[in-house]
Amino acid sequence: MKRKNDNWGIAYKNQMFTQNISSLPNIKPRKRLQDILQDESMVDTQFDFTADTLERIKQSKPVNRYCNGVEILYNQDGGARLGYTIFGTNGIASTLTASTSRHYERYQVGDKFRRLTNIEYARLMGFPDDWCQVAKIYDQYGLFGNAIVPACVEWVCKRIGQINFALTKSGWQQLTLAI
Repeated sequence: MKRKNDNWGIAYKNQMFTQNISSLPNIKPRKRLQDILQDESMVDTQFDFTADTLERIKQSKPVNRYCNGVEILYNQDGGARLGYTIFGTNGIASTLTASTSRHYERYQVGDKFRRLTNIEYARLMGFPDDWCQVAKIYDQYGLFGNAIVPACVEWVCKRIGQINFALTKSGWQQLTLAI
């Protein structure tokens, strides 16, 4: 199946070179959320949304499916839009963001519903548990949401100065614009 970004290329002086290159390899195996969760006895009640979430579930539709590896349990419109979504922990994490929307994310962890802790965000990004501890918990979410995963930085740095794919003149194409 051809996807939008299967071809990558560069444009120079009205000419375009494209080449099919494989997507970034799995730098490290994907971790399921349940593999990075803190022990529930260590999670402060400030992260708990069980009472509120049980009420919202009454107005949500069960989805119970995976979307790109993310387990979605409930959604306010049955998956028609992300909106108010409740995630499971058997899949991978949804995209971490630096916005305040992180306070609306709900994960079912055992029989409770809660948001991920700042430590779980650190683990998802590949940082040690105590990374960014000098910042307020609220601010740590933004720091992790804006961070670049250390394993990706390592992968790129190892390839700087290496020939990662060959550019050949036969691949050049004239660009045309539909005006």
